[in-house]
Amino acid sequence: MTSIQDKFAKAKDTYKEALIHLAMARQAYEAGSGKAYAELLQRCEELRSKITAHEQAAADSHDLFRRAFAAANYTQTKEVKSALFNKNDAATMAEELRLALAECEANTFEPQVQASEDAKSYLIAHRAAFEAYAHLQVYQALAEMGEPLARALALVRHCERPRQLTITDDPEARREAFVWASIKEMASAHPVADELPAIEALGALELGPFANRQFMSPTEIHQARHAQQQEAAEA
Repeated sequence: MTSIQDKFAKAKDTYKEALIHLAMARQAYEAGSGKAYAELLQRCEELRSKITAHEQAAADSHDLFRRAFAAANYTQTKEVKSALFNKNDAATMAEELRLALAECEANTFEPQVQASEDAKSYLIAHRAAFEAYAHLQVYQALAEMGEPLARALALVRHCERPRQLTITDDPEARREAFVWASIKEMASAHPVADELPAIEALGALELGPFANRQFMSPTEIHQARHAQQQEAAEA
């Protein structure tokens, strides 16, 4: 029979391995695909902001041109030329920015796919590391305090056999039920039960664009790629 110390040692190894996998997944996402995708989204957003600004500038310049042209009795004066230049310049800039935005958005799909896959792997690795950490805490507690608890449970086995047992009942489990009920009650009352504290060794889970955990499914990826292929064929 495996001793609690052996299980504790194995739990330590499992936890160390989980931390290694977590570090690899974090590096792949935060410094790799996640960072690249976030920067691409930021670029697209900056282009949208610039488009809005130049569209507003074009609209304002158009109003200034009309007023200047009317004030000059519809003669091409220096002021009118300047207003017309500003109007056309802002409109041209907005159009060029719209083309740049279309290109930016067209190039987000594959980075999104990779970032989505890496973000999901990162989340899974973080969950696995937390589970390994939680299990390690249990085995550590049992290794440190298991002997007096084991003695107490062993004494309970000598108590009177529970009455009204059914065929499927476990007599030992029925005898020990109050022990587990007490432990569960203590666990439910612990602050950690309601609010998980930050586990420094695990680090914060930073999913960036996928903070809502809405990852791309294989079906969504397949459908999107199929649509792109159709558009390319029709172009």
